[in-house]
Amino acid sequence: MNRNDAFNVFHSVVENRWDASVITELSGGVDEPVAGFLDTGFPEELAMAAGYRPMLLTGDLAVAPDRITEHLDVSAPARIRYLYEALVTGRHDDCDLLCVTGGDRWIGESAGFFEVYSEVFGAPDIAHTLYLERARGTFAEHREYNREGMVRFAEEISAISPQRVTFERMWDAIRVTNRTRALLQKVEALRIGDTPRISGVDATVITLAAMLMPKAAFNDLLERALAAVEGESATVRHPRIFVTGSSVDHVGFIQMIEDLGAVVIGEDTEFGMRYAHTPVAESLPDPFEALADRWTYKFPESWGFGRERRITQRVEMAVRTEPDAVIAVHLRGDTSFGWDYPDQADALRAYGIPTLALIDTDYELADAVQLRESVASFLSSLGVAAAQDAHERTEEKE
Repeated sequence: MNRNDAFNVFHSVVENRWDASVITELSGGVDEPVAGFLDTGFPEELAMAAGYRPMLLTGDLAVAPDRITEHLDVSAPARIRYLYEALVTGRHDDCDLLCVTGGDRWIGESAGFFEVYSEVFGAPDIAHTLYLERARGTFAEHREYNREGMVRFAEEISAISPQRVTFERMWDAIRVTNRTRALLQKVEALRIGDTPRISGVDATVITLAAMLMPKAAFNDLLERALAAVEGESATVRHPRIFVTGSSVDHVGFIQMIEDLGAVVIGEDTEFGMRYAHTPVAESLPDPFEALADRWTYKFPESWGFGRERRITQRVEMAVRTEPDAVIAVHLRGDTSFGWDYPDQADALRAYGIPTLALIDTDYELADAVQLRESVASFLSSLGVAAAQDAHERTEEKE
């Protein structure tokens, strides 16, 4: 299989991410019950050990969150609004289980929303919902709290699942997901080089596909694709952009930047290459302890780590990729990154790395024209002329 065939599958999976049956068909896999999860804070291994296929749930930008607007807290970000609209309008009703993870406030708000909304509208139509709270901190007691929560979650999911969660099944799932992370780290290496071999859009699509497809099928397909990519000559060097900032679960921002002639060689956002970092330690005797270690200490979540440490790690991650510039995407309402960015930009400038901040941006790219003009002007200042048309560049590549 050549890279284009494999990459086309990954793109098709992401384009059909609201339809589990289509993803199953594209993956060539058997039909398994689906455990939908809402963010990368969910330990997918627990669902896999119970016989489920974990699948990231997202909103649909083509469907505005009109129905749920009056029923969510005003502070709920746009990504969550689109996600909940998809849930209550039946886009994810083929899920057999909904898994909600997060801190105590998020868990409480989610549980309250579904309870009240279901009484009023009878939605979402998902058989079961399970909650897994994560402690807000990185001390030993937080790890132990997370471990105990995972043990309870395993008991709850075992009571309704095709099979019980056992240590053996957990280790099997951990080995599969660690293989996924190792392969995604190869993708990261191929896009970081002086002449990147994988575009930012393709890398983002591949990472999202890893959260949607059955893991074993994803691993097999990506391994074959990477073997083809590694045998190819490198592409022409473009200006190298690193993206930092708010969590975005679609490729719109990356596509916009690359449509203007740059290449996104890395990002520190939740749905990017952070997903591949920090494998689960397979040397520990207790798989629950191994999972708790990763989910307590992995790359900083906005609420889990101190501000100084979080900024330092973001800066170090960007510097390692040797970018020509950094573009920060700050979504409207994301206060944590708004606090971080000024000091983060100062630290990057100390390394001689220019930055552009897309401040107070719409998640759904409602301000796409203005954003495009800002990015084009920034790239021009780096000596990059904006491309006239993305289609022209695609034809040139072919």
